[in-house]
Amino acid sequence: MRILFVGEIVAKLGRKAVKEVLPELISSDSIDLVIANAENLAHGRGATKETLNEMQSVGVDYFTGGDHIFWQKDFEEDANDLPVVCPANFPEPFLGKPFAVIQKRGSKVAFEICRTKQCRCTI
Repeated sequence: MRILFVGEIVAKLGRKAVKEVLPELISSDSIDLVIANAENLAHGRGATKETLNEMQSVGVDYFTGGDHIFWQKDFEEDANDLPVVCPANFPEPFLGKPFAVIQKRGSKVAFEICRTKQCRCTI
């Protein structure tokens, strides 16, 4: 299985670049699964359902996030229902999923992310 991880996608310009490049890259490199960091999708300040949907429409399967992902209020309300994994070592109360198991092309892929430094945010 070929997995592509896309780092920070920042704001409208980053989303535009992904929309221009990702579909062709998935095709030309036979990418099976795309995971992208969604922390700054919405104007460089978190993510929204709309920005996640926009990236899914061009091939992103799942997302990672960190403390910035919660800067958009509507994101907090739906965090557990969205295709986003947040750091497993976030302080309580924890929002979002600490891991994901994704089925793609007959295989299951599990992943989690962790922060390397303690979060200084209030969640």
